[in-house]
Amino acid sequence: MNPLRFAAFLAKEVLDVARQPRLLFILILGPFLILLLFGVGYTRRKEPVPMAIVAPADSQLPPDLIQHLQGYGEDFPVTVTPDRQWAESELRARRLEAIALVPSRTRDTLMSGRQVEIPIYINAISPLRRDYVDYVTTTIVRDINKELSRQAATQALSQAQVTTVSPEAIVEPVVTTTENVSRFMPTYVGFYAPGVLALLIQHIAVTFAALSLVRDQLQGTIELFRVSPLGPFQALFGKFLSYLLLTLAIALILALLLIFGLGVPQYGDPWQFLLLIVLEICASLAWGFFISSISPRESQAVQWAMILLLTSVFFSGFFLDLAGLIPSLQAISYSLPVTYGIAGLQQIMLAAAVPEQWHYLALGGITLILMLLAWLIYRRQFRVG
Repeated sequence: MNPLRFAAFLAKEVLDVARQPRLLFILILGPFLILLLFGVGYTRRKEPVPMAIVAPADSQLPPDLIQHLQGYGEDFPVTVTPDRQWAESELRARRLEAIALVPSRTRDTLMSGRQVEIPIYINAISPLRRDYVDYVTTTIVRDINKELSRQAATQALSQAQVTTVSPEAIVEPVVTTTENVSRFMPTYVGFYAPGVLALLIQHIAVTFAALSLVRDQLQGTIELFRVSPLGPFQALFGKFLSYLLLTLAIALILALLLIFGLGVPQYGDPWQFLLLIVLEICASLAWGFFISSISPRESQAVQWAMILLLTSVFFSGFFLDLAGLIPSLQAISYSLPVTYGIAGLQQIMLAAAVPEQWHYLALGGITLILMLLAWLIYRRQFRVG
């Protein structure tokens, strides 16, 4: 074994990387900038928890307590209403995340020596969100406890009531029971499975497309295209369509494995499910073709694809709430196809809900803009020869 030969190969590979400043930038500064932006821009803020407290006219809640409950601010929007039917319909439609049902004649119940029972219903498909909503509702009920405890103690000190109010009713006048009314009972595997599917779909599509145009240049295929009747638009559209069908087949196989292998539910409309996957693939392919058009080497295209994957993990809402990012960095999130894929697949599969319509439009916009840029760059490469 000749050490000089190993040294020669070592020097060759090091010099080959050193001659690619873009690759060095991607390898070193790319991940650092992503972590820096995430560290600076993540505020730990959470989405507000819209909640309704259903208090009938004879609930005997003090007016100042009702005013206090409605004054938590925009992060904890609480609506006090006597309309239970409206609250339950809003909870089913997921416009409310929790409702608390205050029984009638709470003061009389306390004065009779019994605790007031308030059932709380939440609608959450995320285990993390479920715990946070439970924390918020517990905090709000604690405030109700304080006020009712003060009232019970005040009346208990009167001669007529001193022997009738139990110590339990004075210390903790309100007890709660919490029930999740979501059809999908939150589990970590079930909740994150649609997000993993969306992330895999994006990465597969980006990788396919990112290597396509670079290989045409390196293998000389583009030279054949120049002398053929085939134009840049036809070449790009043909590649787009072929990768779309290939990635869609892989995505459907993965979806079937999740549903029948891991038991992840699919409660929603299968056509909405299919439409969302197709649009995410289209937007991901557009990102891949754009990366491929600006990358002179395969190694750079692969690294750009990995940087996009790393960005997607931190900025797509895969494991952290997008509301925690400052608004200027949320623009990064909404430029990623996987952001819409994660939110949409979770809504369709776990909640049987229809995704936001603007999500479909955003995926279409990403596809059109990036494919146009990729086509313009590819057309210029087509003409240079």
